[in-house]
Amino acid sequence: RRVLFRSSSSGDISQYMFKAQNLASFTLKNMTVSDCLYGLRAYSTCTDVRVDSVKFIRCASTGVAANHIPSLTGAQLAAVYAAGLQLSNGGACRIEMSGRGTVTDCVIRHCLRAIRLSNATSGLVSDCQVEDCSDNGVYLNTCSHVTVTGNRIRNCLHNGLLAISSSDCQYTNNYVQDTAAAPIQMHSSQNLTFVANTFQNCNRPANNGHPAARD
Repeated sequence: RRVLFRSSSSGDISQYMFKAQNLASFTLKNMTVSDCLYGLRAYSTCTDVRVDSVKFIRCASTGVAANHIPSLTGAQLAAVYAAGLQLSNGGACRIEMSGRGTVTDCVIRHCLRAIRLSNATSGLVSDCQVEDCSDNGVYLNTCSHVTVTGNRIRNCLHNGLLAISSSDCQYTNNYVQDTAAAPIQMHSSQNLTFVANTFQNCNRPANNGHPAARD
């Protein structure tokens, strides 16, 4: 049975739903999380974080459709973000850790950020659906030995797949469509492997939510 967690006030995107700190192991499974600042925010003291079969809806967003599809210019979207009423500085799932991170079979829609995994020394991001998000789809930051596979990413207003300062990670069988920036973007990363990924209709600089750093 799926449990729904949402903020007490409709449209409130200022509160964390789940915050994990000083926990060696943390698991979210079989639930829907909506209307919050971050669905899950886990910090570096965590060594084993697992997120499975979770729906993240309207995290850091009130869900206005125009803020999540390539319709506004980058400057227009930046103005919406700066106003702080329809978008806030959060997202679905941000995990900072020192061990293994796993995000599987999740659905993420109408969020600002989608999946961000930082400092993981192993991990798996697989079979997730990311749609209509205002930032990156799957973002690995300073990660190693993480596999990103079987994900479907559509209508992200920055990069579909992003790797920064990461190494020895694999990307296989991912489908990325209609991103405003690059389907895959890498900075200061090495030994990344890409096999059988599909990219369609990406790189729309006029709609990029980060106009100062268009790809």
